[in-house]
Amino acid sequence: MEISKQDRFLGKIIFVPGYDINLAKRLVQGVDVWLNNPTRPQEASGTSGEKAAMNGVMHFSVLDGWWVEGYRQGAGWALPQERTYDDQYYQNELDSATIYTILENDIIPAYYNKENSGISKEWVGYIKNTIAYVASNFTTNRMLTDYVNQYYDPQYKRSQDIQAKDFAVARSLAEWKRLHCDEPPPAASDPRWQKMVGAHFDDYLRKFSAKCRAAGVEFIVGVPYVDDRDDAELRSRYSGFAWRHLAKEGVLDAVYVMSVAYDSKDPFGSTERIYRDVM
Repeated sequence: MEISKQDRFLGKIIFVPGYDINLAKRLVQGVDVWLNNPTRPQEASGTSGEKAAMNGVMHFSVLDGWWVEGYRQGAGWALPQERTYDDQYYQNELDSATIYTILENDIIPAYYNKENSGISKEWVGYIKNTIAYVASNFTTNRMLTDYVNQYYDPQYKRSQDIQAKDFAVARSLAEWKRLHCDEPPPAASDPRWQKMVGAHFDDYLRKFSAKCRAAGVEFIVGVPYVDDRDDAELRSRYSGFAWRHLAKEGVLDAVYVMSVAYDSKDPFGSTERIYRDVM
């Protein structure tokens, strides 16, 4: 407001108080360029610029707020989204110079590039592009279309799938949550822990095996061999999953077994013999 009172800006910069919907209606119908240069990233939703675009007014702003989504080449102008300087003073100086450069080299020449009819086809092209490619993306129709396509329709289809065949998917999902979403037992030797982990790996391996077979890849899993002579902790970790059972079912092509002679008193001195046990 103080700047608008300076002699050099009298009649060029006008401060309009009491901005409301009635005043906005007149402004958005009579403005050629909607210049808005907020400090990144402090721009709000930008409804004023969106209203202007509905009336064919070109927007010129920082790629922030709504303009980072709305900007289309040939339908307005933009300052870069990225900052060049951390110091806001230097960034303001750069943005100011960029604004003047775009005004002098792009916007003003396009506006005054008029033919004998007194109309600039280049400028009219910007107006048409703004209405066609910018304004059309910020309407209630587009908003509701997005809600329907991205949320309502997929959720409706999912609800139908869950209810099909006497809620078969719902029952399966409930069982999966029962197995995987409970608080896991604190001790790895707890049978409940082994059951949860075993069920998870069983499901994972079956799906992964199917992908391997579809790609023509042999599926082999390497596991430690554990027997009664081994350390109790090792037995609790690895004996809870039926590797041989999966191999017999054909889920695995082979099991790569590591036979470990483990001495808990001398773990670094333990010997290790590896061999392949094909099922």
